[in-house]
Amino acid sequence: MKARSACVAQQYLATRNLRRKGRNPGNILRRNWTYIYITAKCKVSGPLTRDVANCDMNIQIPIAEFSLEQRKLWEHVCNLWALSQKRDADLIRETLHPRYVGWDMNAPLPHNRKDAVGSVTGDTPKLCAYNLQPLSVQIYSGQVGIVHYSYTARVEPTRGPTLTINGKWCEVYMRENNAWIMISVSGRPDVQTQESRTVHSPPARRKRREGER
Repeated sequence: MKARSACVAQQYLATRNLRRKGRNPGNILRRNWTYIYITAKCKVSGPLTRDVANCDMNIQIPIAEFSLEQRKLWEHVCNLWALSQKRDADLIRETLHPRYVGWDMNAPLPHNRKDAVGSVTGDTPKLCAYNLQPLSVQIYSGQVGIVHYSYTARVEPTRGPTLTINGKWCEVYMRENNAWIMISVSGRPDVQTQESRTVHSPPARRKRREGER
């Protein structure tokens, strides 16, 4: 509704200005109406251009060609998985914002940075191998990055057979001191088995479920 109201306001102002100049606004407004509407919908300010009007046409889903900045952000995502495989709690903690909040959507509540670090260290299942498939890597004003991707991971629990898990994640990053730091993540395994929930949920929630059994 706000976008539509903005379009109507822009049309009214344009019509009034053209009539004051003694020009017929009909053909001009009909020709430009599509661009005015799209610009308002995209919440773009400043002079109207065809590049701005078609701002959503540059997004590739799934992503096929990376800009330099997109490539760097995707490499950062891959590096975080490598850190999880090494199980270095201190290095993993440094990559997460102090107010990080994530959500394994199989869990009833989101988790904080402490739970996130604990979920890939200590006595949790070991990450043996993984494969990541980028679906979307977007950067906004050079300061915010949002990455969607799917994954296949092979994990080895402390007890029991090795598990292969498929899933999807959406990760949100903020640039701080010229480095990407994660502020949020959400997703879940594709197959919601009890083993998958045990692998991906924070230790506190795993212990609670084990106690219930």
